[in-house]
Amino acid sequence: MPRYYRESTYHRQIRFIRIIRRLVLVIVTILFGIGAFISYDTWRASKQASRPSATTAPSKSTFVSSLEIYRTQYFQFQASKTWRAIANESTATKFMYRKFNSNLVEAQLAIYVNEPADKNIDANRVLPVTFSPANDKLNALFVSDHCGKDAKEKGYKMVKLQDVTFRCLTDSADYSLLIGKEGGTTKLEMVRADGTLITYVIHFRDLRAIADAQDIEDIVNSFQVR
Repeated sequence: MPRYYRESTYHRQIRFIRIIRRLVLVIVTILFGIGAFISYDTWRASKQASRPSATTAPSKSTFVSSLEIYRTQYFQFQASKTWRAIANESTATKFMYRKFNSNLVEAQLAIYVNEPADKNIDANRVLPVTFSPANDKLNALFVSDHCGKDAKEKGYKMVKLQDVTFRCLTDSADYSLLIGKEGGTTKLEMVRADGTLITYVIHFRDLRAIADAQDIEDIVNSFQVR
């Protein structure tokens, strides 16, 4: 093969290799630039997304309470909205409330105001309470066991449980209780804002298969004279 032909072929190969190298360098540079641009654009978008908008006011969460305050001219207490005042069974001295699950009655609360001293209201449990220093609020302690648990005689009987004296129906099977002053009876003598005395008797019945004292404890702890 002639010498000049070999040299010409060699130089063409060298030029081709140089062109390929330059092309590869250009492609790598372009790809690197695209990658850098994408990274920067992603970072800028994330910064803008995390920045609060100047034209959009911050959203406010709305809390809807499931509790309601039940008031009369003599008292008030707080309970869930599943409780209802039963007007047609209430009088000037008796206030009736029931707790509903759809149309099913789960519990019943009766509050008697200034009832005669000889009115007999019975239950099979008692919830002792203490009074606030101003004698206008209550603080619940713990519900007693069934008052007929160890009774030998059946029927009505005056008993003393957890330092409260009350009228017990020893053979009753339902869950009923009276609120009683620790060291006293179930007639709760309290003081109104004008300084006059007022007497309450609070009777609770739980009609569910599995009774729960939490309802009456919450009611008692929020009970306040008016």
